[in-house]
Amino acid sequence: MENRLFKVVNKTTTEMHNEPFRFEHALQEYILLHPELLRLSDQLHEPEITFCEKSSQEFRYDLVVNYTDSDDTAIVELKKEEIDDDAISQIQKYLQAEKELAPDFGILMGTSITKEAQDAIEKSKNLYAIVL
Repeated sequence: MENRLFKVVNKTTTEMHNEPFRFEHALQEYILLHPELLRLSDQLHEPEITFCEKSSQEFRYDLVVNYTDSDDTAIVELKKEEIDDDAISQIQKYLQAEKELAPDFGILMGTSITKEAQDAIEKSKNLYAIVL
């Protein structure tokens, strides 16, 4: 993997790091500024973020997105690093447990993905992965 430097700006300092997002909140803020990153296909290309840090009785969802062109709803789980089998289990629990939002699918977003997680997502009918 190539080395890249990313500018990280905090309230009082500016630093350079070799990782794009040191915290999930930084990734979350970036997506709020660039919701087009959540475009998945020709049928799912109009994402509208409806909730940021939505809490249910059991879970806290990083983002909830409605695709206005298809009227589909997705729960988005952000990972500041790698998407792995634990992340897959986590989003599947969210999808099964959430009755109020009735999500159509889940999206995992991170900076890389394991081969096992990629295979699981390819086999799944209701999971997507976005690697930044």
